[in-house]
This record gives sequence, structure tokens and C-alpha cells, in this order.
Amino acid sequence: MIPKPLREFMRELHEATDAGNVSWSEGASQDSFICSRKSFNLHISLYFDPEEGVTYYNFSINGKKSASFSVSSLENDFKFMNDFHSSIQINANGLDGIAKEFFGD
Repeated sequence: MIPKPLREFMRELHEATDAGNVSWSEGASQDSFICSRKSFNLHISLYFDPEEGVTYYNFSINGKKSASFSVSSLENDFKFMNDFHSSIQINANGLDGIAKEFFGD
């Protein structure tokens, strides 16, 4: 579950990602991404546990102070995290302007 004190931050981060106001890059492992801005390093990763049959999004904030949380596919916040992760993939791969590139002259 997204911790209550971080809900507004996560919503604003998702909006900033969609607007291109923050940049993400691919992380060290598959389906992981990082964002470094000011004194913060953000990390998101996707993990599937085959024994449980459950998918997890792990998110961490590192800087002067640190925090991390996980959201499983069994929790209400999973849809938000799934949409957010998709936005991050598009951002990290520079696909936010694909419509103009694909359909333009």
C-alpha cells in the first residue's frame, strides 16, 4: 500500500512524469527505473513472485532521508502503480512524442 503521507507526492510525481517535467532512465534490472532530481534518487521496480502468484511494485526514495514501500497486485493501489510504471516506461524510452513522429509528415 502507498503510505498515506506519500500519496500526494506519488500523484504529483505521476503527473510530472506524464508532463515530461521529470526524467526517468532504465535501472540495473529488467522493469526497473530510476529518477535523480535535486538531492533525491527514486527507484521503482516490478517483481513477480511465482510461488505466491503475486506481482509487486517496489518503490524507494533515497536522499537525506529514505523510505520505501511495496504494492502487491492484491492491494487497491496496484492499478495506480501499474499506470505509473507504464508512464515511467514511456518517459524513459522517449516515447511521449510518438504520435507526432509516427503520424507526422
